[in-house]
Amino acid sequence: MRIATKFNLVAIALVFTALLAVSSAAFFSASNSLKLARLEHLKSIAELKAEKIQLFILERKNDIQAVQGYLNIKTILPTLSHYQQDRSHPIYIRAKKSMDYQLSVFQETFHFLNFMLLNRAGKLVYTSNTAHVEKKLDRLLPDPGNKTFEEGKKGIYVSKIFKEDADGFKFFISAPVYDFQEVFLGIVVFGINISSNFHFIQETTGLGKTGETLIGLESGGELIFLNPLRHTLNTDSNQIQTDGDRENIAYPMRQAVQGKEGDGVSIDYHGQEVLAVWKFISELNMGLVAKIDIEETYSPVTQLGQIILLIAIIVLSATLVLSSWLSRTLSKPIIRLSDFSQKVASGDLKHRIMIDSKDEIGQLSSDYNDMTQALADAQETELAKTLKHSETQKNHLKRQTEALKQTNIELEQFTYVVSHDLKAPFRAIHNYADFLRRDLEGKLGEEQEMYLSGLEEAVRDGEIFLNDLLSLSRLGKNQGKFRKTPLQNFLNGLIASLNFPHEVEFVVKEDGAAIRLEPTLARQIFQNLISNGVKFNKSSKKQIKIAWQLVNETYYEIYVKDNGIGIDPRFFERIFLPFQRLHPGEIFGGTGIGLATVKKAAALMQWSIRVESGIGQGSVFFIKVPVDNEVDQ
Repeated sequence: MRIATKFNLVAIALVFTALLAVSSAAFFSASNSLKLARLEHLKSIAELKAEKIQLFILERKNDIQAVQGYLNIKTILPTLSHYQQDRSHPIYIRAKKSMDYQLSVFQETFHFLNFMLLNRAGKLVYTSNTAHVEKKLDRLLPDPGNKTFEEGKKGIYVSKIFKEDADGFKFFISAPVYDFQEVFLGIVVFGINISSNFHFIQETTGLGKTGETLIGLESGGELIFLNPLRHTLNTDSNQIQTDGDRENIAYPMRQAVQGKEGDGVSIDYHGQEVLAVWKFISELNMGLVAKIDIEETYSPVTQLGQIILLIAIIVLSATLVLSSWLSRTLSKPIIRLSDFSQKVASGDLKHRIMIDSKDEIGQLSSDYNDMTQALADAQETELAKTLKHSETQKNHLKRQTEALKQTNIELEQFTYVVSHDLKAPFRAIHNYADFLRRDLEGKLGEEQEMYLSGLEEAVRDGEIFLNDLLSLSRLGKNQGKFRKTPLQNFLNGLIASLNFPHEVEFVVKEDGAAIRLEPTLARQIFQNLISNGVKFNKSSKKQIKIAWQLVNETYYEIYVKDNGIGIDPRFFERIFLPFQRLHPGEIFGGTGIGLATVKKAAALMQWSIRVESGIGQGSVFFIKVPVDNEVDQ
């Protein structure tokens, strides 16, 4: 064989090998980078939606914790239980209407399927869903094993997901209800529908044309998807057998419902190879999967491979045409090209070959440089896409935060408008009751007098409640200027203006300490704490002591101490929530808004408050006021 032929063959082989090595390295590098970027994106989506589900469960636990302490429930649940067999009785009807009025807003606001009360025996005595009244009242809950009732007696409990034909997939959240002597009365239950509350699972933003997020569970040997599927499933329902010839189908969800977490390439429910991330949601014993078809995942790399193949064909064709001449005259440049190819094949895409020639070898070297630049640009493009995905997610979270702030503002405005506008109907009811009493004086029976007195008392309580609620919503709206104020002078003036009876003793520390405060907000804090110390006090000689100390030259700790009935430590957090009362209204009165007002006013001045107390030991409220408290004017 001639040397020229050998040289041609060797040249072609070298160029082909170099191109194959470079192409393979670039292809697999790009594929791996794209796969890792897509997996990170899927993990972010799965984490975000799992956190949404967990946050939803936590918020509903907080809601039911608030509801289980409602005075209305404590007083009406025994009535509903007693008259359950005689639901036409006027007392039962009034009790049910009272519950409907209070709880319908809850159901509508949070899209609950149902709001229920069960008696001590676990029988349903109240439901807010009118479709369930006739067929479910005075019966046990339909959840498997009746665990909602049994576990709900012990504390807040979240049931597993189950299905009823009429309501679809749902779960219950339950909590115990006690009377004012801590005697068990029954449980309160939220019925929550999956499709109405987890609609965000269906969002496919960032998941392309084939991606989707799924939630599911395993029941009775079947894998059940709880949300609509994006692709057609070759069955009559969203159920897949977990054994037999379909045991490898929907592998990500099978792993998730077994309590496992992971990611990788697998087969989805519709038999396609997918890139998936799976997680287990322990609160509801269900799995969550975020996935996208492999074909769509690697489509950019496929296009890159086609470009590389085209370049390879062009280069090989040029090499074949020029190899004869190159074999005779350009052995050294060919050696240099071979060296260059080996460096590029090893992954050095920044390397460039410099051949000062105007002929074909110079053109070939330029083509090599262009090819490596294209590969380097492709890598940078994929990196830029990854960074863009991260920035998009960051902007999404920012928009959610702003939306939450706007929701809080609208909620405060709604509270103000409702409180203000409801005062007129209450005045009208009060006037009509007064007209009835004057027009029918001497004509009313004992029971009618009782109803009319109850109506007037309810109106008065409602007006007091609305006034307190209005004050709470207005708090901070007309905020004045903050100024340095001597504590002793401020407190003595406040106590004098409150005009308490002589049997109440006030002890205020005497020194010249001064703090920055806004007078209206500060008055709300100390007036409510002092009034509570006097009101919740059975001592014949009531005493309120107020003192303070400077701690580490950084903040004042002010304490307001009384010798009243005290507070059970279990309720330290609860007492600062609106409408939370630990005692019946006929014993101590009030609306349960005072300490919520205290906490909000303290927050507006960047103060903090805590309590130490015990039953029969009085209470001490500690207020922390920073020395350098530069509150905005």
